[in-house]
Amino acid sequence: MSERAPEPERSPDEPVCKVSVRALCEFAAKRGDLDLRFTPATTAAEGIELHQLIARRRRTEHGDNYIAELQLQGKFDNLHVNGRADGWLVPLQTLEEVKSFRGRLDKMPDNHRHLHWAQLKIYGHLLCQQERLETVTLTLVYIDAADNSEHLLVEHWTAELLADFWRATCGAFLRWAQAELRLRREREKNIQALSFPFPEFQVGQRQLAENIYQAVKSERCLLAEAPTGIGKTLASLFPALKASRAVDKIFYLCAKTPGRALALDGLATLNVPDLKVLELIARDKACKHPDLACHGDSCPLARGFYDRLAAARAEAIDLRWMNADAVKRVAAEHQICPYYLTQELCRWADVVVADYNYYFDDTALLYGLAVSLQWRVAVLVDEAHNLIDRARAMYSATLTRDHSKWALRVAPKALHAPIKALDKRWQALLKGKQLAQRFTFDQLPDKFVIALQNLVSECSRWQAEKGQPLEPALQELFFAASQCLRIAEPADDSYIFDAEKTGRGEAEIHLRNLVPGPWLAPRFDYSVTTVLFSATLKPLDYQCKLLGLAPDTVTLMVPSPFHASQLRVNICRDVSTRFQHRDKSLPLIVDKVMTQYRAEPGNYLVFLSSFDYLEKVALALQFAAPDLTLWKQQRGMGEPARQAFVANFQPRARGIGLAVLGGAFGEGIDLTGDRLVGAFIATLGLPQFNPVNEDIKQRLDDCFGSGYDYVYLYPGLQKVVQAAGRIIRSTNDKGVLYLLDDRFSQAKVKSLLPDWWQVD
Repeated sequence: MSERAPEPERSPDEPVCKVSVRALCEFAAKRGDLDLRFTPATTAAEGIELHQLIARRRRTEHGDNYIAELQLQGKFDNLHVNGRADGWLVPLQTLEEVKSFRGRLDKMPDNHRHLHWAQLKIYGHLLCQQERLETVTLTLVYIDAADNSEHLLVEHWTAELLADFWRATCGAFLRWAQAELRLRREREKNIQALSFPFPEFQVGQRQLAENIYQAVKSERCLLAEAPTGIGKTLASLFPALKASRAVDKIFYLCAKTPGRALALDGLATLNVPDLKVLELIARDKACKHPDLACHGDSCPLARGFYDRLAAARAEAIDLRWMNADAVKRVAAEHQICPYYLTQELCRWADVVVADYNYYFDDTALLYGLAVSLQWRVAVLVDEAHNLIDRARAMYSATLTRDHSKWALRVAPKALHAPIKALDKRWQALLKGKQLAQRFTFDQLPDKFVIALQNLVSECSRWQAEKGQPLEPALQELFFAASQCLRIAEPADDSYIFDAEKTGRGEAEIHLRNLVPGPWLAPRFDYSVTTVLFSATLKPLDYQCKLLGLAPDTVTLMVPSPFHASQLRVNICRDVSTRFQHRDKSLPLIVDKVMTQYRAEPGNYLVFLSSFDYLEKVALALQFAAPDLTLWKQQRGMGEPARQAFVANFQPRARGIGLAVLGGAFGEGIDLTGDRLVGAFIATLGLPQFNPVNEDIKQRLDDCFGSGYDYVYLYPGLQKVVQAAGRIIRSTNDKGVLYLLDDRFSQAKVKSLLPDWWQVD
């Protein structure tokens, strides 16, 4: 074998860029339509097993002449490319790339096949360089997960033609990579020179910022309770950026839309030159054609998506500031899907602002990209008191008998049998339970699980054979059944399984996650650091246990910069808002509200436990004071309506807004100065007492010994403190707070209220 050619000379000013073969081809070699029609696919574990099966077959036939997982690498100017080819048959000079699949191979989208060939051709070039070959045989080996059969696609290539493909592919990537690396060096200089955007930190803000900086540098997680109004957004973003040489990307995760807006405002205030900021929004808010399917035969924005992606991506990245509106404008100009353009831009953003689910969900985009591309990430979790409930929902499942009935109406005849078999299992489940409205079970009955497995298998087979998606009602059943199966197998004491009758012969099954920690722990472990912060995390061990944070997680309680003189706190011991006392409480609540309003007119918020209670209080207030200006939270308010509600709180105005505690207006809104002068909270925020919550209480009591606190008290008081935090947003604010329930005077309840409140 002759000596390798010397590495091309490069300028010392050009930084070295490293990329995997997969990432290189995904960037430069995708072509054609975006095609998201559901096709049955192998799981990661199945794919690994099938790759190993091919390797065993080849070794049996060829012995040591077959090399599996062949490490290959090469250079193109200052671009270093590396990867592992699946198999190399030395005597036959044949290089193999193995891909597993389900269903009909001829239904595989063309852009998938094109990408597979691109990866194999890059490996082919690297092999020709390494072994000094003039020709090589390239074989795509598709292995069917159903029967383990192999389907081979073979092409013969010269080293010269593979070198041409190599140069074209690497050249397209390198132009981006060099610009990105140069930009990163400039950005790092700008970040190092970055100063805090205000003359000084607020009290408590510096302490939080310093601890976050140390968390990134020491690669440990941090759980921090810090008061509302001290500027937690800047106190987290500023130190994370200052320490960002230790990471590739920062993910700023929010529970609700207002949190994303605050994060973007904070980044705009910091104004780091060359920093690329990306906002991820939900598909239903980004999609221009929600009535069309995501493939080129249906949606014009999916047709030719990858052919137009490069130009759109270049324009978006040049903007640096890639919020939702900016990405939509670029996507419209290039006529491609804005939602999937945003997903492609994740690879090039320095800071991604997104919802929790993009990192913590079972199929999370950001977590998946981080793992597959080996990013070092710092994760900032805003309003982290929401994460327990959100994560529980991510890892729970619901299946209704209605799913089966509606699916049967639209299903092809070939799928009637498995749907009817599942319905038969429903009948067996309900048989003998006529007197029980709700019942629990330790695990899904074996025959019910078998029926679900058969349904999922047959639906997958049908889609594979027909090459078309299921009807929406049938697809909903398919996805619900799949989610149940994913959860049922690993479920343990952190789950409750229950069934509830919803009508005659109707029922629904719930697989309820109680402790999301086992699912979230790998996300925390993977990140360089995860920083979780909120004004209401007390007690911290409650958060640590349920979220599954590592034992070495640092905890922090930041003292408040506010003083008791800023907020007059009144506990009204003559009021009870317990369910059985609510009607009697109405005149007392009206009297408290109107007495305070007349004494100190201004804008007030009144928080109630439910919409029904809210309506009763609103009617009572209107009857007592017909001229009073009132505005109310409504069920299902959209974004414009929520903005209009907040807009009512104008400086020097007078009026009362009524809202539900724990809803959209209990956190994430800033009403500084005299936009809000006081609030009334007519509830402890305790979750509803019902059989489900009582079962959860018992299970958590068995796990942690604090079932009532974990289910009722801690979540309820978190909502109260969050809502009260709307009043005092700065050291200049003053206001009044009425806690309208005698239970607020209990010692245990008072211990969960902020230390700086002066509560009698």
